Amino acid sequence: MPGSPRPRSPLSMVVLSLVCEEPMHPYRMQALIEQRGKNLVANVAQRNSVYQTIASLRRAGLIAVRETERSERRPERTVYEPTPDGRRTLHAWL
Repeated sequence: MPGSPRPRSPLSMVVLSLVCEEPMHPYRMQALIEQRGKNLVANVAQRNSVYQTIASLRRAGLIAVRETERSERRPERTVYEPTPDGRRTLHAWL
């Protein structure tokens, strides 16, 4: 898509591609990034970097909150999904 912004960071691209696979919460994103070795190209040394990237992608309108879930004795987990513009943008980035 002409005019699509460049990803601000490799982590932006990784997070957006993960939520395009399936809606998920940040803890799962962090685990998948490490399992798949994407931490070698995307800086996730601090857990907060994933949350900051999510906030940036939300401000840009590329991802949105799908739901907030709560399991017994566990904190709330916010699940994110891509917006239609997020899917188009990821396609353009790739």
